[in-house]
Amino acid sequence: MTIPRVSPGPPRVQIQTQSGCNGRCVFCPNEVTLKSGMPHGKMKPELFEKIIDDLARTPPRRISLYLMNEPLLDKRLPEFVRYTTERIPSASTLVTSNGTYLKPERAEALIDAGLKRLKVSLQSLDPARNKAIMGYGSEKVIENILATKCIIEEKRAKKFDFRISMVITRDNEKEVEQARRFWKSHGIRLVTSALENRG
Repeated sequence: MTIPRVSPGPPRVQIQTQSGCNGRCVFCPNEVTLKSGMPHGKMKPELFEKIIDDLARTPPRRISLYLMNEPLLDKRLPEFVRYTTERIPSASTLVTSNGTYLKPERAEALIDAGLKRLKVSLQSLDPARNKAIMGYGSEKVIENILATKCIIEEKRAKKFDFRISMVITRDNEKEVEQARRFWKSHGIRLVTSALENRG
């Protein structure tokens, strides 16, 4: 009897476990989505586990636990990360957050759960400019980022990939090198990307 081959699955998968975001980034359509009339809420844990169990048959290279939302609004996120890591250890797990809820206990829980990559989206070191771009100031986010860096060092999590993400717009393009120098002085990598229309 010939066992049918399972077709390879997608190399990258994004899973949004909860709708909603406390930011209002000029480059993100989440506000339009929230007002679209589509159903919103939290994904049931049983559904999340089924998705991961199905993916385990054809493991993707990367599983991102966010989409058009702020993933740290979901307090269950460390549990979801742990389940994903245990079922698909070969996958690189990634969370991109706006950093407003990245308190030390939340950062520690994600690292302990086995998260492999964490990106914090911050568009300007200047509080007023960041508020204009993202809907909130940068002070608390910078504080949370530096606290997370300390936790990574305390845990000696050298393989943990932690970086800052900056989308280049006409509002912040002149700040990129200053931001790069600032984050480098704290041992944190800054990555930049071009503005896109998600079309």
